Amino acid sequence: MKSKFIILILLIVLTATLYIACDRSPVDSQDDPPEAELISLNRGDWTKSSKPAGLDQTNPLGKLIWYNPYSLTPSDEIWDSETQVGASATNTFWMEYNPSDTGTVSGSWAGIMQSVRIALAREDTAQYLELCMYGNRGIIHIDMGSISEDINGNGMLDTEDKQDPYSLISNGIIDQGEDCGLDGLFDNDEPGYDEMNNPDPNGDNWYYNGWGIIGNNDDGGVYDYSHINGTEGNAYDPTKYGRPDTEDLDNDAGLDSQNSYVSYKIDLEETDFFVSGSNYNGWKTYRIPLNDSLLADTIINPGDFPFPIGSRLLYVRIWLESQSDEPFEIGIAAVDFVGFKEPGEMGFIPKEYTIRDFQYAYGRIFDLGRTVYNHDEPSEYDFIPGDSIIYIEVYKSGRIGPDPDPAAPYADLYVDLDDTSNYVNENAKTKVHQIGPTEYVIHPTEHWILFNTANGGSQDLIGYFMIVKRASGKIDTVGSVTEEPYQLKLLRNNNVLPSFVTWNYEWRNVYSLQRQIMDLKSLEINIYKGGIGTENSGENLDHQNGVKYIKILGLDRFDRNGNRVPDGLVDVYSTIVDPYRGLLFFPDRKPFASATEFVEGVVLDPQVNEIYDLPYGHSTLIQSTKYYIKLNYLIYDYIK
Repeated sequence: MKSKFIILILLIVLTATLYIACDRSPVDSQDDPPEAELISLNRGDWTKSSKPAGLDQTNPLGKLIWYNPYSLTPSDEIWDSETQVGASATNTFWMEYNPSDTGTVSGSWAGIMQSVRIALAREDTAQYLELCMYGNRGIIHIDMGSISEDINGNGMLDTEDKQDPYSLISNGIIDQGEDCGLDGLFDNDEPGYDEMNNPDPNGDNWYYNGWGIIGNNDDGGVYDYSHINGTEGNAYDPTKYGRPDTEDLDNDAGLDSQNSYVSYKIDLEETDFFVSGSNYNGWKTYRIPLNDSLLADTIINPGDFPFPIGSRLLYVRIWLESQSDEPFEIGIAAVDFVGFKEPGEMGFIPKEYTIRDFQYAYGRIFDLGRTVYNHDEPSEYDFIPGDSIIYIEVYKSGRIGPDPDPAAPYADLYVDLDDTSNYVNENAKTKVHQIGPTEYVIHPTEHWILFNTANGGSQDLIGYFMIVKRASGKIDTVGSVTEEPYQLKLLRNNNVLPSFVTWNYEWRNVYSLQRQIMDLKSLEINIYKGGIGTENSGENLDHQNGVKYIKILGLDRFDRNGNRVPDGLVDVYSTIVDPYRGLLFFPDRKPFASATEFVEGVVLDPQVNEIYDLPYGHSTLIQSTKYYIKLNYLIYDYIK
């Protein structure tokens, strides 16, 4: 007992020491703590960035170190204001950029990014982005909008957080054996590893002030930040709070790869955006107008990007380049949106929405066949663990008005031979046209497809051609598009029935939130039991014998810090909510008919089996409804 107490005390001291050393907060002895800013200047909220659009392999990656200094900066050294010397201090944010880290400097760059969730919606009522910065050399680019999370450009979601082999759910916590870094390799697995001469070949170890994985060139001082951004061995970095490193910055359980953003450029040797007279002890204020697209350096996918920027502010990326290919450093003391709009203009306001249990997101996400395990006998159409999809083309029956598209190819849509729909015959030939690859995403190792809109929910046939790399290394093709008629695997029949093999391909545990969720902190989800027309009566219960339905149905298993403790709130920072596509995922494929005990000894009662055993829209299905989901979030509308 005594030893456990000593260990507990040591852990508390370690956490406190690292917190002070690594992530000190602004201190003001005279005022209340400052309000958290929309764009964070805390080191732990930033990660290495994806490559900006327009850069390619000819633009080598330099080295960038970012940190909050161990020592705070007196505020009266930053701003010319009537403050008592030493009475106020600011936690500044610094970036040290070396363009020659790779040995090639011409055209080099390096960047960091963070996911932004709109808590107060200030940027939609703001006229300017204002920065207080220190530095007289270097070029800083600020990208705001929808930005790809794919840091290394491999098209896959890289994360330390491994899936549970039974539930296939990642827990959002850094477990033993996971703290290997974003490269997925521990030091001794990295190419070129040598314990004495090359202990960290990939250069991704975390080390600061005596803690972490010690390298050969660490002097161990509190002002040595050279390894403070490492991702391997950083489980005890207090800015991580026990969270695994991941490319999934917005915690939506997927890799967001869309680029639709506005980019502004500040050359610190020039005066663009500089506020005249703001130079004080080397600190300068820059003010960027947000409503004038002509002032942007670059707009990526301009047709998708509105002004003002607020309705698309999902990510912020800062990336640097050097005018002279020489190293430089930049400090930032403040970044905020200023110059707010008045009531009557556009901004975010609260919205409430209700979804009945049978109103799942019809036609949005499908399995691409069965996934079988050792005790099953797979057919040529099935997947086994370790199989990976390396290519896919998706088609639907080509219709222009009532007639088939004459330019579309013919196809035989076929399924497993025991499928009662039996599409392997002459009458099965139909006209099809290809669905554009930007209209869907696939998970290559979990073998599902998600349509960005309800393409899969149309009354057309949906089929696909696919190339699969099997776990054994063998390459298989499913279907053929080499000559007409095409041979396509049937994904969805146009008159789908429960007797068809493809019936279980569609996910019926996904519900549309009706729009992108711009602020996860503002999203509230509750489930009630009650009939149609009683949703606003105020009499329906959100619990079963005191246990909330969101807990019974597996939507509340963690708190907002990632601890496996239900907190009465839906786990929005998890695999439950996809804020970009506006989707809610239940962990059980038939949630309102589930007998899974997410709470020990408690199952949903009564269950509603009919909504999963009848085609969508069937009258009996609608009459069977017993539960509904109530949503509250912010929408972009006129400020009142």
